[in-house]
Amino acid sequence: MSILIVDDSNTDIQIIKDMLAEAGYADVLTASSAAEAFSFFNLQDDTDAPPTEIELILMDIFMPGMDGLEACNHIKEIESLKDIPVIVVTAKASDENLSLAFKKGASDYIKKPINEIELLSRIKAALRLRQEINERKKAEESLRAFEKAIENLQIGVTDRLINCL
Repeated sequence: MSILIVDDSNTDIQIIKDMLAEAGYADVLTASSAAEAFSFFNLQDDTDAPPTEIELILMDIFMPGMDGLEACNHIKEIESLKDIPVIVVTAKASDENLSLAFKKGASDYIKKPINEIELLSRIKAALRLRQEINERKKAEESLRAFEKAIENLQIGVTDRLINCL
């Protein structure tokens, strides 16, 4: 299970990585821009590598190039990525940014400087939600397979009855 930190500040990345490492999160990836973050998902046309399995994204709002809100919006528009929770992390926590972050698909919002207890609690909640979504999807797939099996069984029984008549 990978957590992706997207921030243009190496200092902020290191602070978050240290907090995560201390809490036992060993598989942490980092990117300094939205474009670099997208490379983990293989959103470029020129790669055949499989996408990295990412369970959670911690994304700064203000970055060079595409900002974190537009990056979040882009991620949420892609079917295979839309269920990945994105926690927006920013020093400029205005009501406007907060509202916009949720409109763009963020699942949570944390202000800098980061409070370690708050960060770890929100990560735990986001990962729990992600796990529940994955379990629900598996249950739905099983139900669809069961429905298909019942449908095939019904067709087979109907065909046999017709042949008997």
